[in-house]
This record gives sequence, C-alpha cells and structure tokens, in this order.
Amino acid sequence: MRAHRDWLEASVRAAFATTGHPHPADAARRWLVLRDGAMVAGYLADPAAAQAALTAGVRELMADRRAQGRIAST
Repeated sequence: MRAHRDWLEASVRAAFATTGHPHPADAARRWLVLRDGAMVAGYLADPAAAQAALTAGVRELMADRRAQGRIAST
C-alpha cells in the first residue's frame, strides 16, 4: 500500500509541476489528503457530495497555482 501511495503522490506532483504550479510537492500532498477524504466520505455518506467537494478542492489548488503565477510575474 505504501508503494502505491508513493507512486500516486509522485504522479500527482509531476502533473502539478507540468501545469507550472509553484509548489507541486505541497499541492500533491494536499491533493492526496483531499482524495483520501473524498474516498472515505463517498463510502460513509453521499458519493456525489464527496465528488463535488473533491472537484472544488482541486479547483482551489489550481486557482492557487494561477494566483501564484500572477504574483510571481508582477
């Protein structure tokens, strides 16, 4: 299980780096926590609500990337 989580985090970190996120490792860790929470919430409560929360969280991570890019370029 640990090897899978390490692989998943590395894959997500690479994806954030590809998008130009200023802190891909931090974003990947935050994404992993969001994903873990969404999986548990999907099992214990409403899967659609869990998916919506995960989607909103990822959008916020990407908005952070865009905001950081604007700050860095000014």
